[in-house]
Amino acid sequence: MTAKYEDEVRVQRRRNSPECDVIVAYRGREMSLRCRDHDQAIKWARIECKVYKLGDAIVDERIG
Repeated sequence: MTAKYEDEVRVQRRRNSPECDVIVAYRGREMSLRCRDHDQAIKWARIECKVYKLGDAIVDERIG
């Protein structure tokens, strides 16, 4: 059985909070990291993209 996984790094922003989550999806697993603000989240997302060799695959989304 072969499954195709979507490898990406997502930054999720909440509407009424400065905190953001960085979610790294890689080879069927997910890791999340809570950051104090959007700037810190983007910095972490760029680092994670380099570590996992994903290029600039950052998805920036607002939730809630």
